[in-house]
Amino acid sequence: MDAGFSKIIDRISETLNFFDFSFIVSGLLTYGIILFTADSIISVDYKNYNSGVIVVVSIALVYICGLMSFSVGKFLRIKILSAFNENYFNDVFKKALKFINSKPYEKNDEITIYLSKDRGSYKTIYSKMWMELRHCEEAKETVRHLNRFWMMEAVYEGLFVSFILGAVSSIYFLCVNWCNDSKLFYGMTLVLSLIATVFCFIEARRYAETQIVEIVLTYKRFIAV
Repeated sequence: MDAGFSKIIDRISETLNFFDFSFIVSGLLTYGIILFTADSIISVDYKNYNSGVIVVVSIALVYICGLMSFSVGKFLRIKILSAFNENYFNDVFKKALKFINSKPYEKNDEITIYLSKDRGSYKTIYSKMWMELRHCEEAKETVRHLNRFWMMEAVYEGLFVSFILGAVSSIYFLCVNWCNDSKLFYGMTLVLSLIATVFCFIEARRYAETQIVEIVLTYKRFIAV
């Protein structure tokens, strides 16, 4: 029964990946924030437009917003981490290599060579590991599990940008409604947006780091044996 349930979950996950679930989640929120804010600035009468066209355009814009949110979110996450440690990726990757090449694991010649390489080549080595694992039949189930980490990282990177926009939008509405009772509501949305922004950044970093470590461990298990 557990095996059957696991297969159902895997199928759902694959379906969500097929429809780019990570882009849709952040895309919906980003599109909603932009639409709500823009509508308060420039009021548009949607009755003059065909409902079918509005739906199709909205779906396309949600997906585009999701792609943009993910791209900008990843860029900002890497830039922020690099500002505190410019060798952030290299440090995480090397730490994982050292871990699997020391007790209680057996020392491996290939991993030892990677450790002796210049840090500038680590991203290339990491990409090579990904490529070889994707073509390893024995690692098929593990790679499927690793794809979930990538999907969750992408979701949080996209939402990171969505909540930044939410905070900016809240500041705008807070200024506009400063003299009425609505300022309390928008003050709360500002605080919640800022908390959510920090949370999404932390989670995106956690999933990214976990993915790096898991890739190295999986590579040692199935390839560098």
